[in-house]
Amino acid sequence: MLNRTLIISGLGGALLLAGATSFAHVPYLEDADFSAEAPFVVKNIPQSKAMYGWLEGPADVDYFVMQVNEPTRIYMHTNIPYCAEYEDFTVTYALTGPGLPEPDAELPIQLPEGHGAIIVRDEFTDVAERPVMYERFSSRVYYEGPAYSIDVETPGEYSMIVWHDSQDVGDYVAVIGKAEQFGPIDIWRALTKSFQIRRSKELHFACTADPEELDAAAQLSAL
Repeated sequence: MLNRTLIISGLGGALLLAGATSFAHVPYLEDADFSAEAPFVVKNIPQSKAMYGWLEGPADVDYFVMQVNEPTRIYMHTNIPYCAEYEDFTVTYALTGPGLPEPDAELPIQLPEGHGAIIVRDEFTDVAERPVMYERFSSRVYYEGPAYSIDVETPGEYSMIVWHDSQDVGDYVAVIGKAEQFGPIDIWRALTKSFQIRRSKELHFACTADPEELDAAAQLSAL
């Protein structure tokens, strides 16, 4: 599997998961289900943050809710932990909200009146060519999922929802925002959560990484 594209990045500090565009994220772990009744509430949309979630059952849909009061750019992407068990696993996500177009496929939820949705799928065709990125600080490798950004102007509540089209279960990372705006509380959160992530405590299912791939990625990251 060493012929895969490795996107080398890393902050070298506390903030985690430097992604394909080399920006850092504040990490959050899904300790309780991010459900419609108890969603993850995004308080700072532009700030880069990574939510380490998991789809725990066939009908599970995770919700990340954000309130837009003025013209705002919403950036999103997903990653999947790198391991043999997840080499074919992906998640689908959508942005829902007022003023968005009618969805081009069926959603796993009912949209409120006046809301539309933009659906983003990870549609790689060859596992061997699936993009892979290495995060140096946590010594973790991820399958890199698709990114999407949009400028929204209509005020109201928007949501990023994450699910699996075939109702499979597994771990994933949802990223919202790109701006590296971090205060003392964010840095403290990154320090404490990174301790868990480096020990794979955010994972809920078996995930066996290839040591040779991890070693190769670590060596490349030093270049």
